[in-house]
Amino acid sequence: MRLHNAFTRRGFIISGAALLSLCTTISIGRAQNTKAQKASFDLNAANQLIRQTASLADQRKWQDLSRLFSTKVLLDYGYPELLGPQEIVDRWQPLLSEFDTTSHQLSQIEVREQDGRILASSRFSASHVLKDVLGGDRWTLEGRYEYELENQDGTLKVMRMRMIPEKSSGNTKVLDEAKQRSGITEPVRNHTVEHVTFESGGDTLKGWLYKPANPKANEVIIAAGSWTTVKEQMPMLYAKRFAEEGLTTLIFDFRGYGESEGQPRHYESPRRKTDDFKAAISFVSGRPELKKAKITILGVCASAGYAAQATAEDTRVSRLALVAPWLHNPEIARRNYTARPGVSPNGYDGLLNQGRDARKIYEKTGEVRFVASASTSDSYAAMYIPSPGIYDYYFNTNRGLLPQWGNQFAVLSWTEWLTYDSHASAPQIRVPTVIVHSENGAIPDGAKAFINALTNQPKVHWIGGSQLDFYDGEAKIREALAFVTAFINAPQVS
Repeated sequence: MRLHNAFTRRGFIISGAALLSLCTTISIGRAQNTKAQKASFDLNAANQLIRQTASLADQRKWQDLSRLFSTKVLLDYGYPELLGPQEIVDRWQPLLSEFDTTSHQLSQIEVREQDGRILASSRFSASHVLKDVLGGDRWTLEGRYEYELENQDGTLKVMRMRMIPEKSSGNTKVLDEAKQRSGITEPVRNHTVEHVTFESGGDTLKGWLYKPANPKANEVIIAAGSWTTVKEQMPMLYAKRFAEEGLTTLIFDFRGYGESEGQPRHYESPRRKTDDFKAAISFVSGRPELKKAKITILGVCASAGYAAQATAEDTRVSRLALVAPWLHNPEIARRNYTARPGVSPNGYDGLLNQGRDARKIYEKTGEVRFVASASTSDSYAAMYIPSPGIYDYYFNTNRGLLPQWGNQFAVLSWTEWLTYDSHASAPQIRVPTVIVHSENGAIPDGAKAFINALTNQPKVHWIGGSQLDFYDGEAKIREALAFVTAFINAPQVS
């Protein structure tokens, strides 16, 4: 089994004019011979990589600079964006080339391993010189960089980079003049993004709060995506669209995923994820500006079940929205996990046995067995897709195959996932509910059974499209969210 030769985790870099992130790679085999490993890396190589992100930009060695980045970098210079190596160079080159000189001095570089991720940080002082500018020829910015690094086939790459400015000195007109000469125009956004943290089960979860400049009063959405995924995938797209409509939105990484703490990593636990949703509810309820807000929980695909369960258990939720919901019970799971070549005695029971064995090993030794989340060749993977077709999302680096994701699945997850009954919470849901799905999406029969089990009268919209269209299809996301925003804005909803 091998989707790509190694599976990535995260780390942070922050330097002068740029933020970079890198992650380490963990090679994995089949469930029966894979176990959790710490990220291994060369400390000197990590330090050199971090320094090169600054020095190569100062030297204007753009091609060499682009080689330092992973296939997709979460670049955050005040607003988180996923960019490829050339896209980053295309952002930096026009502006930096207008300065006569730049000098990004890094200090206090720290590199550490945490939860299998390579994280780094540094202080920076970035001096920019442009002659013949009224008021002086130098502008200096000081602050901090955070990075995450990826070990890509033995070579460290930056996969996450955030710049946190702290102090500006000198003539700021130097920056303004360089921007004007370069022809760069700043993107106009009607919202900002705040990095936030909150606790769940003793672990720190990290997320982004999308804050519109003119928010709809007393409304907040908490959104999450498909199973095994991270906030940089479909949640990021949904949050941006909601914020553009004036709706404050929180997205976050569940425990064991992405930037959040938690062990085991990549553990698809419905119970744990439901509790994380409830921790997110506590977080937004504790924000002074959101204390009186009506909370809408939105779940895409598998998060629909967790969102529904959290809604049933927590009276602070005002509305429930489910988009392309994967809603299974053990009977539906058995039907959907039967076709697994080589998995004995059959797909469902074989995977369940794998999960039980992996759980015993974890409880006895602390070791975690992993398989791929998505694979074209390994029938033991969480999603075995021999012919990707419309499921190209998980295998395309321009779509869902992100280094921030990691493409790993803890085998012990099967014991919870295959026996989970997402329909059980339906009779306890008392709040207004909207469901948007497609007959060509994932297990529509599961959604119909869930709808029949609801005691309220949900708004249900069956529209066209495949399951993956709801993940990153611009038109389909806008269509689905039009129904959700209309539902939220409807005066009769309380």
